[in-house]
Amino acid sequence: MKGFEWLGLSIALLVGGSPPLGSHNEATIVAATDWSTVLRTWRFKGVCVCGGPIPEVGPRTENAFPTGVVEAVKQPGASYLATAATAATNVATEAATALAGLTLGAGELSSSHSGRGLGETGTQFLETHVYSYPAVSLAAALGTVPGLCGPYAGVADVMVPHYYSELDALAWRTGTGDLFDFAGALSYYAGTLGACSASVVPGVGSLSGLFCAGTWGPLYPRRGFVTGHSEVVAAHLLAGRALQVAMVPTGRIVTWPYAYPALQGHYWQMVEPSWRPGYQIGQGIATTEAATTSARGGYLFVHFPILECCLPCYPSRPVGPRAVASPL
Repeated sequence: MKGFEWLGLSIALLVGGSPPLGSHNEATIVAATDWSTVLRTWRFKGVCVCGGPIPEVGPRTENAFPTGVVEAVKQPGASYLATAATAATNVATEAATALAGLTLGAGELSSSHSGRGLGETGTQFLETHVYSYPAVSLAAALGTVPGLCGPYAGVADVMVPHYYSELDALAWRTGTGDLFDFAGALSYYAGTLGACSASVVPGVGSLSGLFCAGTWGPLYPRRGFVTGHSEVVAAHLLAGRALQVAMVPTGRIVTWPYAYPALQGHYWQMVEPSWRPGYQIGQGIATTEAATTSARGGYLFVHFPILECCLPCYPSRPVGPRAVASPL
């Protein structure tokens, strides 16, 4: 066990923490991953030519690939991960709870706000945790397959923590700063019009996929409150917001930047409370919603950005947002 893990465990034992929601680790996450999503999203897009004086030619392809793990939980510090990451989250929880109590007081900004179940569309609040996907060895092996695009950054054989909303307590409760940047303002505009569900914002068109998550709602402001959604849909949307915080951490508290955007039309998988095969970010999830409200107040997902590559000319890179398919 690494030094920072011992430190996290020691502090967690001293200050206490929330009970685990499950016992997942790196191996179980990899085993539970829907690898068919990689194959189902593979596309041949042509060829690329580079170099000289003898040009090199390669296949230009794209596919989704798992790069991140994110959980959304009702209780601060709760986690599905029975690893040192859970201990670190517990440490974050104690600090954030104290901070929230001192700076935010009671009412809507309290971290103890409880979400509602299926069919209830009041205000939902969930804490979120973002980790890298534990697959660097697997990615390296798959990277030898011609035409398959694997991750380019931020992966390891362990789940590196990127973001704990408990540490980012003030901004996660208020969305501080997000209404003062371009994406945040457009997302607020989209949410006000209800246009995110249509994936097209008047005057903006398909670019709305950069700051909307289809039927799930607006990705900005990146705060932990959602109104008008069931708990299941709120968990999907808030997990997407957490990934965006980890990737663009301006004015936020992150433990390590995340390299991949959570864009509309890219891919997503629910691992807990019920296993589901991969589906698109922003896709209607009525069947999933009806069957997966968590009795323990927690949701665990795998993030599959769509990556494009053309070796030997250029390595993997994320593509832009995509149209969303019909509801599941």
